[in-house]
Amino acid sequence: MQIWKSFASENEILFHGAFKSCTKIDNSTFNVVKVQHDEVTTTGEPLFRALQGTLKTLFEDNAFWGRAEAESLFFKYFPVEELKSVSCISVTNTASKVLDILMPFLRKKDTVEMGGISTVVTSDENKPGIEKFVCQWLEMALSASMSPSGEKTETESIRWLTIAVSCFPLNSSGGAGTILAASTSEVTVKEKSLLVALFQKQRLQASMPGSHPVAADDFSQENLQTLVLDLYSESILAKLIAAAVAYCWPEFEVEDWKFVLLRLYNWLEAAVVDAEELAEAVADAAREVEGANEHKECSDCMKISAEMAVSKKGKSCSELTSFAVYIFSEIQGLYSLEVGKPQQPLKNLALASWERIEVRALEDILRLFLATGLAESAASFDRTAAEIISVNRLDQVQLWESVADVALNSSTRALESAVRAADLWGVGKGSINALYSLLFSSHPIPSLQWAAYHFLSTDPLRYCAITWRPMKTEQVESSERESEPVVNEDSSITSDANIRPDLAAVLETPAVTLLQSLLTSSSRVNYLLAWSLFLTHLQSLTPLTPARERLVQYTQDSESPNILLDCLFQHISLKKTSSLSASRKRNAKSTLEISEVTGSAKRAAATGSVLFAVEGLWPVKKKEIAILSGAIYGLMLKVLPACVRIWFTGLRDRSSASAIESFTSSCCSPELLAEEFFKVQAVTVTDENLSIRANHSTREVTALYKKEEAGMDIVIKLPACYPLRAVEVECTRRMGISENRLRKWILSMAAFLRNQNGAVAEAILVWKRNVDREFEGVEECPICYSIIHTSNHSLPRLACRTCKHKFHPACLYKWFSTSHKSTCPLCQTPF
Repeated sequence: MQIWKSFASENEILFHGAFKSCTKIDNSTFNVVKVQHDEVTTTGEPLFRALQGTLKTLFEDNAFWGRAEAESLFFKYFPVEELKSVSCISVTNTASKVLDILMPFLRKKDTVEMGGISTVVTSDENKPGIEKFVCQWLEMALSASMSPSGEKTETESIRWLTIAVSCFPLNSSGGAGTILAASTSEVTVKEKSLLVALFQKQRLQASMPGSHPVAADDFSQENLQTLVLDLYSESILAKLIAAAVAYCWPEFEVEDWKFVLLRLYNWLEAAVVDAEELAEAVADAAREVEGANEHKECSDCMKISAEMAVSKKGKSCSELTSFAVYIFSEIQGLYSLEVGKPQQPLKNLALASWERIEVRALEDILRLFLATGLAESAASFDRTAAEIISVNRLDQVQLWESVADVALNSSTRALESAVRAADLWGVGKGSINALYSLLFSSHPIPSLQWAAYHFLSTDPLRYCAITWRPMKTEQVESSERESEPVVNEDSSITSDANIRPDLAAVLETPAVTLLQSLLTSSSRVNYLLAWSLFLTHLQSLTPLTPARERLVQYTQDSESPNILLDCLFQHISLKKTSSLSASRKRNAKSTLEISEVTGSAKRAAATGSVLFAVEGLWPVKKKEIAILSGAIYGLMLKVLPACVRIWFTGLRDRSSASAIESFTSSCCSPELLAEEFFKVQAVTVTDENLSIRANHSTREVTALYKKEEAGMDIVIKLPACYPLRAVEVECTRRMGISENRLRKWILSMAAFLRNQNGAVAEAILVWKRNVDREFEGVEECPICYSIIHTSNHSLPRLACRTCKHKFHPACLYKWFSTSHKSTCPLCQTPF
């Protein structure tokens, strides 16, 4: 009430001043739901911006006001009579923007919370309702002629259409949410009847001779005014269709649906042409300047080309596309609401060829999604040019949010078709690079980031999203690996693993750059998203296959996992709430946040997925990043336990190490231990010489091995903080095995368990293969004293020409690197 009193003395000035000074306001009409902050700061004159910003703050951002205040403002200050006397598009546009904010509150019942119970507040019965004014505006729109022969008459019709459709608020979620919200709004039968009549009149007039589609590519000076009017008219028509579908779809006949679907398809086709022309223009400019000698000249040319490309796509075009995507989601929502309830309106929609249009429209929306990524990908070698593309998207944020929402709900078949079309198109660097450009954009849109991540981490793209080549069969990859040359010092670890450069550049972010950045910086967000993708892909690969081993070897040869873990525990708070010198309220809040982080780590360790944490990342705040960090840590313990163990062993701060051990033991180790013992019990050993037993209560795994006349029982005891600390290996029974061989086998088993980035059962099977090879007469590697390499499971195959001893390629490379010479470790002759 105090806010209303303080505003009452100023609202008259704001309302009247805004409507009198609105001659310079643009003809933008897109306000499906909420006014954006950027739009408030750039729209119209100062008084109008002040009015719009004030209403947005009081009604939408903080929800100080509700229906009662909206009614008071409308009946006291809204220029109802002025709309009839002033024939000006700018005044009409200002009125529609104000209605966009007020109408959602005027159309719903106000409620107050009393004792935890929501109570409906009824408005004064003696106060006139808004129905009278809405019906008057609808009738004015119906009576206005849309004949193209007179510009004044056409403008008058557009004016009343603009006002009329603003009286039917649309839900921001689109889809089924819009239909549900419209069904619960306080809209009378008479208003709906007039809205349907207005829609049907526009349908009939659009099919009249002389009507023409908008020419979005004709920007010549002589046609500019006509083009702006056409785009504005099309946008108003699109908003009318969106409102009619939401509020009146049960009244639609077959011809009504045919008109909607035809317009929808034409608008989407035009939008795809615009987006793909932009991508082609940027790609052409990139090719032209790629060979330039002067870097500055190259950068300037690329910047100019990018600016020219994005300038051709006006705001009205993007608004028209936004409504097209919004209408598409509405129609899809009808089927999700009415499944199992055959009704005549849905039959009419089916008769209007909705299934055929749906497939083509969905592919257009996915092409639109990929095209904007291809444009930024093509400009990626020049930071300024890429920023121009990404900033242009921020000016159309509602469009891209709608596109991302529809794309996320698309079928696998539709996505495959769009990806195939983008790759065959040959513009930019391909669909995968387009998705990475959206994911790691310099000016990201959260919904686009989430959609890009979802596509990169799930079928059908996940196998080719991380590495250059799709995962092949083990037999083919094994034969390829046998023919691979020795890796020299100058070779790239990333290229050996075939990791895509877009992803590798983020995975290998330097520690100085990452760890000194702000906790909510975009570089940290991109870094965590990149590792989420990498670990998710690694989790999906079959154990002990060459494809997985290459990626595991990449992590072992790189410092990146250590940097990642250092980064994660900058976000995961290890302080106990009891030690915080803060109020009880603050302690409770900290306890809740730590509980959520612990829960995310536990869930990721149990399920092997961080998708839930990535989905909840936006809007990016410290708490959301901490939850994602906990999930990544849990997944890393599951997928790369050896890497985490090596990092933990190297910690110098004992207090930090103790806190990390306590955190891991409480939230992750129980889940991981349970899974380990489940895998041991489920493993099928085909060799009669080996049997494996598990005892969960004592955290012990027993391997019984027998070969010829020799045999032994090995007990593997897992620590309570598994996998942070190494397992204990001891022999409880031996038969026919010398002391030296026993010690060698126990050390070999410990080495496999220590270096195994996988399950304990897998390490035991690899150890058995090693022992079997020894009985077969295969010589061990003189460097690591093992036949099967403990990390990449390869055999010694590089022989010295002099002494004939064979070495593991990885061991030999490490020997060359540390000794700074390329001689045989045994005979010292040049290798």
